[in-house]
Amino acid sequence: MFFFATPSASNGTQTWSFVYDGDGNRVKQVAANGDVTAYVGGLYEVTYTSGGTLKNTKLYYAFGSQVVALRDNGTLYYLHGDNLGSASLTTNLHATSHTQWQCPFTQPDLQSRQTLEAGIC
Repeated sequence: MFFFATPSASNGTQTWSFVYDGDGNRVKQVAANGDVTAYVGGLYEVTYTSGGTLKNTKLYYAFGSQVVALRDNGTLYYLHGDNLGSASLTTNLHATSHTQWQCPFTQPDLQSRQTLEAGIC
């Protein structure tokens, strides 16, 4: 597996860096606070603090190319689509609303799930 250069993003005072594989998939992110997230196989993420302590795990469930559920630190959330095919709402096992997004021009899929989690479009 080949890895390409590590592009970075900055807001002027903080910088994040990213590593992508030869197919353009993100495989690693280093946040401004030093947290490191590894992206494994497109459906699994694990985040460690800068000190090496496990911080978070996320497992995504897909039906075809559409992500339909997310297990975040052991809690299962379901992703609900709107009339345009974008996931705009997550609920828990008891159908309680967890998060709602308004993304007018995006269709969340396996490649854009990080955008969904951040609640931005």
